[in-house]
Amino acid sequence: MKLFYCGFNGFGQVAHSGAHECSSQKIGACLPVLIYQSEIDWVLHVFLGWSRLIITTTNDSVVSGYWNGISSFNGSISDGINIKEVTCNEHLAVCIDESGVLKKRIIDNPRGQPSGWEKVTTVADEAGPVKFVNVISNDHSVIALDEIGNIHLPPLKMESMQSRFVDIACGKEHFMALTNEGKVYSWGSGSRGQLGHGSIESSEYPQEVEVLGGMNIVQIAAGGWHSCALSEYGDVYIWGWNESGQLGLPCRNLSGSARKR
Repeated sequence: MKLFYCGFNGFGQVAHSGAHECSSQKIGACLPVLIYQSEIDWVLHVFLGWSRLIITTTNDSVVSGYWNGISSFNGSISDGINIKEVTCNEHLAVCIDESGVLKKRIIDNPRGQPSGWEKVTTVADEAGPVKFVNVISNDHSVIALDEIGNIHLPPLKMESMQSRFVDIACGKEHFMALTNEGKVYSWGSGSRGQLGHGSIESSEYPQEVEVLGGMNIVQIAAGGWHSCALSEYGDVYIWGWNESGQLGLPCRNLSGSARKR
């Protein structure tokens, strides 16, 4: 298995790439650079944030970039547990271990003392063990999906919506969720139309993206302030902010020559 990286590298997420380095941006890689290769260990999950990269394989979880106040840090964060998936913001990392247990640790500790992993206790634990299968985060929140399709905002579980969710995604200020019936729900900030509800109003609770009604959506994704959905027929639907052409649609901020390409 091979893993490649390109883009912003201001915190030393990857080793400087020499010939691949951008001439106009000293801390970026314009062309994909090979950063991981193994015929034994498989990559289970990749977290790519503004200031750090975390690669989780069958044997380890390694962070590179900004970690505990250090730029260009590179090292294992497994601490003896088998991690399957990890996400983090600037202050908190959350992972799922091989047993489906949700764990957290503080990063960039003000006291300068790195913390270890500790179990996240959820309200649902009172009714029996909860096995988590997915966890994601943005700058301010963490949400997780358990194996029976419930969404959690640890330590709380979202109120029952009579739906079984199979996937979750988040942008900088909004969240998305996909049901087993192919329906898409979104909530959070709608300031740039990223919720897909036909307005720029925010929504505190999940609401169905009605314009996708009648379609069987099989996959969802979210950027900073835009959202994507993939139908069973391979059609891609995308909405939200388009200041840099991220929707794949004409953008007034791009030059005339760029628009013509």
